[in-house]
Formats: sequence, structure tokens, C-alpha cells
Amino acid sequence: MGLVMTLVLGGCAGGAIDLGDSGLTGDSGPSASCADALVSFDFEGDEQGFTSEETDDGFDDPWDHGSPDDVECHGGDDCWGTGMGGEYGDCEAGALLSPVIDLSACDGVTLSFWHLVRLEEMSSDTWFDGARVEVSGDGGATWDDVDPSEDYDGEIEGNFSECEDSSDFDGEDGWSGWSDDWDEVEIELDSEVLTSEFRVRFWFASDRSAAEDGWFVDDVTLRD
Repeated sequence: MGLVMTLVLGGCAGGAIDLGDSGLTGDSGPSASCADALVSFDFEGDEQGFTSEETDDGFDDPWDHGSPDDVECHGGDDCWGTGMGGEYGDCEAGALLSPVIDLSACDGVTLSFWHLVRLEEMSSDTWFDGARVEVSGDGGATWDDVDPSEDYDGEIEGNFSECEDSSDFDGEDGWSGWSDDWDEVEIELDSEVLTSEFRVRFWFASDRSAAEDGWFVDDVTLRD
């Protein structure tokens, strides 16, 4: 099933356009209007232009797309997650990356997504494994912090040095611990990233020991 784009016209949702097998890369040309760029990704059937990559040498990329073994996705059967076949592994660090999306015609955009966080629990006031979101206005050459509606739990200070090398995630703020249900997160995008080369990444890292179900992301939406 192809990606379904929902146009937002005059503050109301219009009809849905099925892009079929054409895909969406977001870098095929300028948007006629901001409404053309407001898109939703439900991840049903395929990856819908999202990709993943390792973020640190010596760490494995944990991201995968599909139906998790131990949890249910938020909407439908498929989503992205770091523990599709069970618990995620030790010494993993990777980012789930959106396609490039042209937001240059937009004055204000809200990024929203649903996520389920089931990571190693805090011990002695220390968060060991973490998850965070960053955005880019230059296609991913650089990444900016965001101010999510669901506050980060704290600074991630895991035993990353006991892996092959330390992770860049070590010392960053992130979500961690265990949640029972899916939560929606909203992020008001700064004007600096409303460019023709907007991207978002979901960054995850685990340290040397202990793991849980993982971090799962579904129903990513850009709206006005």
C-alpha cells in the first residue's frame, strides 16, 4: 500500500490522495503551497520513505519496520521500532530518518507522532538507554534540538564506554524508562527548519547491559 497524503485546506482536512507506488521523497521540486507539504505517514505496508542508519562506529543500528512481536503498533499492524523481534540489543545506536520534505512554503508547522517507550529503567538517579528527536533544515547535514510536548526524562548516562566506543548520545537528554501506553508528542517547528530540505530523525541508543522491549514510533504527521 502506498503512502497516503492528507491535504489540509483552510484548517480542515480535505480528501486523501493515494500516491500508489510513486513514493514520496520530498525533494522532487518546490511545493505549490504549504498544504501540499502537510503529510502523514502511517507506515502500513511499507517504510514510506523512512530509512535508518547507525550513528556511532562500533554500535549496531536497531531500527526495523513491520509488526513487533511483543507490542501492538498504535494504528494498524505496522510501525517502526528498535525491538521488532523481541528486546533490543546492547551497544546499539541508530537513527530513524524521514525523507526530505519541502516546507519552504509554510509559516508554521507542527510535527506530531505517537511513540511507546520501553527502555531500561533508571537506577541510582541515572538513565541508561535513551530516545530523542531532532530536526534538520539542511537535509540532515546538521541536527537541531526540539522542545517536545512530552518532556524528556533526563540526561542519558549509560555504560557506553564499555561498548567498542562511546556513543554521541551519552550526555544528551532523552526519554527513558517504561510506559504502559502509546503517547502522542507534538513539536512546534522553528522557522529556521521550514526549508525545502526538512527532515526529522528519531535517535536511539543503548549501553552495555540490560534491555527492554524497545522504542516504537507510529503515525508521524506534519500539520498546520
